[in-house]
Amino acid sequence: MRLMIIDDDLQIREGIREGIDWESLEVTEVRSYGNALKALKDLKEFSPDIILSDVRMPGMDGLEFLEKVKRSHPQVKVIMISAYSDFEYLKKALEHGAQDYELKPLKFKKLISIMHKTVKLIKQERFESAQHEEHLRQYRKIQLRKVLLGFEPMKNEVFTYFNTLITRSDDHTYLLLTIRIDSSQELDFNKIEDQILPEFKSMLRFHLYLESEKQLVMILRVENSRVSRMERQVRDGLKLLNERLCSEDIRISGGLSKLFSIEDIPVAYKHSCRLLQHTSYLGPGGLMMKQDLESSVGSHPSEWVVLQDSIVESFIHYDREQMLESLSLLGKWFVTHHETDQSIYRKSIIDCEVMIMHRKGMSSLFDVNRTTKALKELYYLEDIIEYAKRLFLAVLEAEVEKERAQLSIMTIQALDFIHKHYRENISAGDVATAINKTPNYFSSVFKKDLAVSFKEYVNRLRIKEAERLIREGNIYIYEVADQVGFSDYTYFYQVFKKVTGYEPTKLKKG
Repeated sequence: MRLMIIDDDLQIREGIREGIDWESLEVTEVRSYGNALKALKDLKEFSPDIILSDVRMPGMDGLEFLEKVKRSHPQVKVIMISAYSDFEYLKKALEHGAQDYELKPLKFKKLISIMHKTVKLIKQERFESAQHEEHLRQYRKIQLRKVLLGFEPMKNEVFTYFNTLITRSDDHTYLLLTIRIDSSQELDFNKIEDQILPEFKSMLRFHLYLESEKQLVMILRVENSRVSRMERQVRDGLKLLNERLCSEDIRISGGLSKLFSIEDIPVAYKHSCRLLQHTSYLGPGGLMMKQDLESSVGSHPSEWVVLQDSIVESFIHYDREQMLESLSLLGKWFVTHHETDQSIYRKSIIDCEVMIMHRKGMSSLFDVNRTTKALKELYYLEDIIEYAKRLFLAVLEAEVEKERAQLSIMTIQALDFIHKHYRENISAGDVATAINKTPNYFSSVFKKDLAVSFKEYVNRLRIKEAERLIREGNIYIYEVADQVGFSDYTYFYQVFKKVTGYEPTKLKKG
């Protein structure tokens, strides 16, 4: 706290200044003055918390000085010093707002007691004021949250509060930025605000943290002629922030509303939230604005179904590479068609699990409830696809190990040979020779172990490789047929359609 001492008697004012241990009273700075006029000039710059002032001084007496102080700095505590003969004058000072008084000749013990009581009073008032401000801030925060979420209309009280935060100006307008914050760890919300807000300091007018929605809502001011520039600044800022925060397992993305007026703040928030939904496929650091939106949801569902079928088929036939590629392509499909409903691509993963279990006749191969719960915790599409890849690959590997444990050594040896030579014109006799078995014995055991004939197994293997080559689009389909072991293009075409359910030319068009 800061103390100002005013007395025309040098001995008295310097005695007070030097004769008391002010630090023990929590007074950190003391200034003394010989008259009230000089002190009044220094009042604004020094901004004292307590003033010790004599009643009678030349130029301006203590009563006049008190009135001026209380007019400009009503919170300052003024303690008057007076001789006993000026007691009536002193009473008048108390009526005008003096905190206390001390009579001359001064008794330091009494003065210290008055000062201690005054310091205690100031601290109490500050505490109560801070509590009041905090309660008011929390109340306004709750009201603003209700307004943003559409639970209540913009009341006069809240409207007035917004007006104090957002000053109207002809050369400025406002955008509302909603940032989604994701983390697998418990979030320190104050720390997050400290990390994010400085990036938008130059344009920030107001912010509100919506903890339950994991959102930081910011109202940004921008000059009308510089909207595009600010949008680029916000986009770059989000990318940089995400790179900086990812080391702390925090990821952010944003939706930026169109221009709005103060009356339309709830509308602007809803608009930014709709845009924010699209960041699920943009990934962390992404910013979605109105002009970024293109095509609609589910415009080509048949492609989506084909990809789901490919995931299922590749799992059934233990084709790891094709399964992982099909999962990636499913994610790309959602991005291409700007699908915003996360429930759709979560459901697509669950549907694949159900179809695989149905095809294999194993109702407990996947734990659908656990997958559903895990997917609900994920927001970004890339996280959902990566989770699906890890899950499907782990289950597939477990199935492969289980299958191999049940296969005969002869079949395992045969499979190794087939996978190395299936692009060649191999027959059951070639495989039987390679593993030192008769063709009839090999074919019988192979079909018993895998529930599929040698010819059917090889054809499926060749068609999967053909699908991959056709999607790459580097060679003609008849060349693909030859590369995977079909010398007759017509036969290849028939086998391809039988195995996949569609013609090879369909992949070429895609």
